Amino acid sequence: MSQPTYAIEGTQLPEGRGDPPARQEVTSWINNPDNSRQVSLFMRALTEFQHLSPTEDPLSYYRVAGIHGNPDVSWDGVANPPGTTGLSSWWCAHNKETFASWHRPYLVLFEQRIYALMVATIAKNVPNDSQKPWEDAAREWRLPYWDWALTQPYINALGVPEVFTKDRIDIVDFADNTPPTMENIANPLAKFSNPTGTAMGDQSMGDFALTGEPWSNAIATSRHGIDRADVTASWVGGVNNWTKSNEDIQGGNGVTSIPDQIYRLFATDFSSWESFSSTKSQPIDFLSLEGIHNNIHGYTGGRDPGMIGHMGDTSVAAFDPIFWFHHCNADHLAATFQTLHPDMWYDPTTDLASTKLEPFHRDTTGTSWTADATRDWKANLRYTYDDLEAPHPPRAFAAFHSLAARTIGRPRTGADNQPDLSLIRRRINEKYGTVQRQIMNSPDIIGKENDYVINIIYDRYALDGAPYYIHFFLGDPPPDRDSFTHTDSYVGSMYTFSSKLEDSTNATRCGNCLDQRSEGILSTSQVPLTEAILRSVKYPGIADLHTMEPDEVETYLETHLVWRANIAIQEPGGATQSTMIDMSRLPKTKIFAMRGRVHYPENDSELSTYSNYTIMWRATSDKPGGAVESDAQPVS
Repeated sequence: MSQPTYAIEGTQLPEGRGDPPARQEVTSWINNPDNSRQVSLFMRALTEFQHLSPTEDPLSYYRVAGIHGNPDVSWDGVANPPGTTGLSSWWCAHNKETFASWHRPYLVLFEQRIYALMVATIAKNVPNDSQKPWEDAAREWRLPYWDWALTQPYINALGVPEVFTKDRIDIVDFADNTPPTMENIANPLAKFSNPTGTAMGDQSMGDFALTGEPWSNAIATSRHGIDRADVTASWVGGVNNWTKSNEDIQGGNGVTSIPDQIYRLFATDFSSWESFSSTKSQPIDFLSLEGIHNNIHGYTGGRDPGMIGHMGDTSVAAFDPIFWFHHCNADHLAATFQTLHPDMWYDPTTDLASTKLEPFHRDTTGTSWTADATRDWKANLRYTYDDLEAPHPPRAFAAFHSLAARTIGRPRTGADNQPDLSLIRRRINEKYGTVQRQIMNSPDIIGKENDYVINIIYDRYALDGAPYYIHFFLGDPPPDRDSFTHTDSYVGSMYTFSSKLEDSTNATRCGNCLDQRSEGILSTSQVPLTEAILRSVKYPGIADLHTMEPDEVETYLETHLVWRANIAIQEPGGATQSTMIDMSRLPKTKIFAMRGRVHYPENDSELSTYSNYTIMWRATSDKPGGAVESDAQPVS
């Protein structure tokens, strides 16, 4: 008789409540005194989760993180699927149409494990007659999300939330004193350390050892901290270089494309759900949820050849604790899009909606999750988001709103219990409409009805899977790659978020990736240009550009638009200073400069509309990797 499978069904609902609690923005959640029990329980549960045996417990943090890529082992009775090449494929659905839906039960698996350990922590540490408020707190808890576009109060800029920067944190103890007494613990969000105390690729890890350098040598996760040129390998115990993460997230010239890209996710008229969700090359759409998510992985983990981190590589990204909050926000954006477009889903002429999302099961008898089953996250997975639902009556552990949500209110629901879409659109305008506000506050700008973007077609596997960046500039880039994103000419990037197809022993690591390469599957990305062009027009000392009219902008781009590609991880035997990639090594890359029309509505309950894009051939035609008139023409 086969073993029962692990049922991913969502965290238990609070007593007497039919609708699920909301996932909250992490900084607001952690700073709300009403959540002090939740925060304490979460930190204790995550610490316990990380200490479970990676070789003996399939529900340990190590093994759950490993589902995303490395190591190549079965989970919950499901072997890694064979690729068409006959080699095993990792389960994670990158550059695939199921990107958003596959990660949904994966996040709930993590959420469910934390809740189970919260309950065990209460039973072990709290007297029976004092357990109820702690149990209520646990049932109200859902995994918080890291909103990438939110200004972080501790730096007054974009960046990783402050809680991920601290080595130690204070949490309330179980005494329930007034005022509360605090306990200082090692912060489980700073890094994950292998509980065996050995390198994750050590022979003692057996089948669960990580393969491929430098990950196999690491005992703990790092952010911008792994220096492969350091012969002493002082980084193996983990380095949290969060200041470098913040620098990359922010950019260096006041043009921050993250909020604008997220805004466009909701304002773009996508041709399909698949196009919204995935970077997999589409004939029409270039912007995608996965593409924005890719950049955040690179910014957070690290991309410098000498200083890299786990979040920047698909095979090991889930070992970094920030991964779960990052992907929770990706799901948050997907849920918001679904709320605005409830009828958009997978093409019914394909089997994508019914494809098994392995290795995740809905019950103990082996029923697999499918994309269709994840479509209703509230009913089937027992969570929602704080900015998508009407508020509940006050309770001890009510959701704490983000600054933007507090400013503009919470979505109302009508008699049919449907969210108020106009209020959701208002929140999007308030939170992500940075370019719209700049345009509306610049009445003298000529040509502000024009919109400009860079569309990119690229080969994710051009460098045998090694992740790489293409950075875009309006003007000369700095000679030092370390300064690329910190210069006035920088306007944005695209990151492949991939892994080398072979490890240091020449063993194939990702059969699915090899399949995609053999099938010639390409990817797409988009970098907005409007904010950078507006800045150039508003401040004449920056550039010789006076209006946003198409002819003048195209002439300007012809002279000033440049790009540089660089490897994100040092290639074996490569010198640490030789980081640039000649575009001849990326022969399938095609870069298009586009102009379109945009309408900025005066009513803040409506979103901007973008339309009528055409290609500005002169901006790219004489540049390596640039599109020429004989190339296939993208639509938007």
